[in-house]
Amino acid sequence: MTPRLPKYRRRMLARTALVLGLILATLLPPAGTAAREAARDTPEQAEQAGRENPPRTGLLWRRSSLPAIFPLQIRTAPGRGYHVTLRHETTGHPTLAAYINGGDFFRVLVPPGSYRLHVAHGVQWQDEATLFGPRTRFFVLDRPLLFRTRGIGTRAGHLVDLRALAESRQASAVMPLEICQRYGMDPTDWGLSSPAFQPVPFDPNAPRLRLRFSVRQRLCD
Repeated sequence: MTPRLPKYRRRMLARTALVLGLILATLLPPAGTAAREAARDTPEQAEQAGRENPPRTGLLWRRSSLPAIFPLQIRTAPGRGYHVTLRHETTGHPTLAAYINGGDFFRVLVPPGSYRLHVAHGVQWQDEATLFGPRTRFFVLDRPLLFRTRGIGTRAGHLVDLRALAESRQASAVMPLEICQRYGMDPTDWGLSSPAFQPVPFDPNAPRLRLRFSVRQRLCD
């Protein structure tokens, strides 16, 4: 028959086992950590993923408190990516940036002012800091783009054609692009009966006629 340990010895052994368990739990990584570390992408793999998955065509950011209401449309050729930045002509402050996958339709609204169009283009996109890497090609439009209101309710912008940029250093064309606004009364609240639109009988207790005005916007012809 095995002799039974004294009570104080049993307590000491239990405390020793608890301390050893805590030490081992601190030194050994949790279950699954090794697998997660092995599955984590290396910097080279992350860079390659960025090259294979460039941003979608569209606005990246806009830094202006002014309302963006003037149109800017840019045409590009397939096969390259384009990083576009508008910088204020006077301050040089970057107002907005966008990414265009070559050949995609792209139009954005711009705050009022005069801006310089800066374009970086290439084949393998990396990020906004390195753009397309050492093979990035740069282009700055030779004249500023002015976005302003012209006349009554006409928002004047620009259409820039960059489809020839891959073969030369000049944009092929810069054309006006304008949004026209039409103001009109909404006839739905008029005191007329449909469909003949005949005046309704006069009723002194009827509510007063409320005229509502609507604004319609479209690209100018």
